[in-house]
Amino acid sequence: MDYVRMGQILRERREEYCLTQERLAGSVGISPALYGRIERGEHRVELETLVRLAEALRLSVDLLVDLKGRQLFL
Repeated sequence: MDYVRMGQILRERREEYCLTQERLAGSVGISPALYGRIERGEHRVELETLVRLAEALRLSVDLLVDLKGRQLFL
């Protein structure tokens, strides 16, 4: 998973909605400092947090983790 790219997508969408890091972080129940690290690609995101961020920003989780077009082997 490309955490830097994920952070770029989150930042772009957050800015489209004119949200501050503080407001978005508060709405998903994490600290602004943690959200900043996520946006910079410096922190691995827990699944629950990833889902809450995706819902808040109206994004699909698969877009954030870049699973489209990849074959998964079980």
